[in-house]
Amino acid sequence: MIGQPAEPGAARPSAAAAPTTGAAPGGPEQPALLQRLGSLPIPLRHPLLLAALGVAFASVWPYRSTSSVFFLNEDFALGHSFAGRPAWYWLTLFARPWLDASVFGVPVLELRPLVALSYQLDAWLGAGQPALSHAMTIAAHLLCGLLVLAIAHWAGRLSEPAAAISAMLFAVFPSQATVAAWTAGRIESITALCALAAFLAFALWRQRGGRWRSGLALGLFLLALLNDVSAVFLLATFVAYDLLLSRALQRRFRATLLQYAPFAALVLLSLAVHWAALGQPPFNLAALAQSLSLATVAKFGSLQFVSLYMLVTGRMWWVAFLPGWLRWPAHRLPLLELLILVIAAFAAIRSRMAPGVPGIGPRLVFFGLAWWLAAIAPLLAVSESPRRVYLASVGLAIAVGVLVDALRRSRSCYINQGGIISGGWLVVLTAMLLPAVLQPWILTGLRSQGMLRTLHEQVRRVPDGSLVVVEASGISPFNTDLWVRALPFALQPPFTDTDLAQRVFLVATPDVWCCPRDEWAAQTRQTIRAWAQRPDQPPVEVMTWLPAGRPPQVLSSASDPTLRARALAVAEAATPEEMADRLAQLAGLPGRRLFPPVGPQW
Repeated sequence: MIGQPAEPGAARPSAAAAPTTGAAPGGPEQPALLQRLGSLPIPLRHPLLLAALGVAFASVWPYRSTSSVFFLNEDFALGHSFAGRPAWYWLTLFARPWLDASVFGVPVLELRPLVALSYQLDAWLGAGQPALSHAMTIAAHLLCGLLVLAIAHWAGRLSEPAAAISAMLFAVFPSQATVAAWTAGRIESITALCALAAFLAFALWRQRGGRWRSGLALGLFLLALLNDVSAVFLLATFVAYDLLLSRALQRRFRATLLQYAPFAALVLLSLAVHWAALGQPPFNLAALAQSLSLATVAKFGSLQFVSLYMLVTGRMWWVAFLPGWLRWPAHRLPLLELLILVIAAFAAIRSRMAPGVPGIGPRLVFFGLAWWLAAIAPLLAVSESPRRVYLASVGLAIAVGVLVDALRRSRSCYINQGGIISGGWLVVLTAMLLPAVLQPWILTGLRSQGMLRTLHEQVRRVPDGSLVVVEASGISPFNTDLWVRALPFALQPPFTDTDLAQRVFLVATPDVWCCPRDEWAAQTRQTIRAWAQRPDQPPVEVMTWLPAGRPPQVLSSASDPTLRARALAVAEAATPEEMADRLAQLAGLPGRRLFPPVGPQW
């Protein structure tokens, strides 16, 4: 039955047999350490609590500088969409898209109610305040780190120090910079939060039984699916866990298969909910069937190297094609990391495990291979980005903890102590890579904040009804998408006290505007023609930001009378591509046809 563990006859340790020395299961006693801990306050004597404090520090402290990162890209649209919503609004998003077509011009075919709830909390605490938004984003990253600690300790059966090293390593992987530094990056961490909680509940149910644990696993699994349908990968991790760690499939094959039925039913239920709410299935089944080819297998193989590169560098995969001396300016540690893993693997072969603790090999295969492959598989349907490996990095972090734990359990005191020291040193070295990855985000945020301040001042200064043209593409050498889809939201509450977009006639180049190509062209044509019909003939103001970071170039029809005729010519363009060219030339740039992809790129 679903409420029973896979191996109900397994012996459970009695309270009298529980270790009283504070040593990890199967690990050596550490009386000297406990004597030192005895001088601490009572709440700090528990090793798992100390580990949690270490994980909290690693999850928050390296990212403290990101509180100054201003809103970027779709942040403006998300902040505007949830400002002023009623408290119960997020509950309606279990049955309809979390962003409707009025935001980006196309429906966003995702539910994501918990992500929406986080943005509503932002709005309640202080809409338009980047520090509060970043606090919410880092809090989600912190909770994920604590869940990784719990999974490593209880599901992976690691000692507290080894589990802490796994969770801290997860927290400081360079790829996590995008998730923690960009407020929209919380979409990845909140999705991971649901998935990690569901897996932890499943593992605890397998170990300890109990109907309430099985119900909790089912509820969290459904919540993960409703927040992101790609959480279906959890089914593969459940099977792999039963095959490699809990041994449920070997002990009770048929009963265990039956216990997967409710989880499979929840997958079908979530697909039905998505279909009913979005008007179509969350993915094209026909296209999915056609994609199962040798080319897909080859792409999945290359994706492993791409994802590993993004994980350890925090950079986009295409950097791998640069010459070696340009590729690794900040990553000088691969040989040291390899040495640590080789030593740990050698110690793992020689170590002895306590009864009931899974061996080193099965845990390495599960976390280092099965988890990684299952979490990477959904990336076949999306674009590559360092933040996409957020959930997959959990498995590799715990795999490192397994190796460290093998060192700690060695009969040699030198290897025993060296395991924790080398693992901790690996965390420190990895954390040292973060500033180089975070610095571009900080500089880009400062650039965005300065742009918004200047644009607000300019819009308030010009006469009412002026035509304001904004060209802000390619404004950062670090992130060319800095203000993609930022307008008109950046001129609306909560980023301004009043809707400044209603004071002027606002147009922008297509990559800066919210909506797809055809809708952008129609809105631009309508705006320019409405401006031209005003009898007072208000002026044209063109603001152009260049990548060099200097103040914007401002052109006005007051000093250049030809601007008015050139602005009217933009509205007469026959195609969106021609309109984009004319608008770029109006801003003093060569003609370009730059259109963002359809829909937000999360």
